[in-house]
Amino acid sequence: MMERNAYNRKGFTLVELVVVIGIIGALAAVIVPTVLDYVKKANRKADIETARLIGQCAMQIMLEDPDAEASFYNMHSSSSKKTVTQDGETYDIWLVVRLDGNVNNKSGNSLGGSKWQGVQRQTEPFADAMNAHKHMIMGANKRNTRNGGDRELLIAPMRSSEFKGKNTDRWFVAYRLDSKNKPTDVVEVWAGDSSGQYGSGMSYRLWPSPPAGY
Repeated sequence: MMERNAYNRKGFTLVELVVVIGIIGALAAVIVPTVLDYVKKANRKADIETARLIGQCAMQIMLEDPDAEASFYNMHSSSSKKTVTQDGETYDIWLVVRLDGNVNNKSGNSLGGSKWQGVQRQTEPFADAMNAHKHMIMGANKRNTRNGGDRELLIAPMRSSEFKGKNTDRWFVAYRLDSKNKPTDVVEVWAGDSSGQYGSGMSYRLWPSPPAGY
């Protein structure tokens, strides 16, 4: 009797196994893109929040530190002027400071986001003030650098790296120019591409008013 029961005991047939694998594959084809889409949206939302903190930090520094404010508006090299377009609006901005948002940025910058830098020498005092107030943004993370060392990196990590064909790996703080190329009090935070012209290819403004659909 025991031998007969053992003989009648059956496992999965090859057809059943193929059907199960097919069902799992079909579910994965539906679920995986949805999950990836949620991850991308979460990363973009995190970048919008980071940009807001960066912008508010910059504005607070200018309210509290007259020297830093003077440095912020110290227009010098014309290479810092950029013509940008977003959501159908085209205007000019003046870049002030930058920060690598990705340790492996395209420019090969060995700083890897360890600190804010002035886009030009005259804006270095403002960059120093931003570095002194990094706690207002997000705080530094520990990241392993390419040479194997461990340093404080990524004061403001960039979570998303692409949107509508434009890449990002660097933050920029800028101010808007009026129609006569005069400074305004409109401070903006842009996500840029380190491989762009002068290492400052502008991708899109994240604060204030990120691009539609971001």
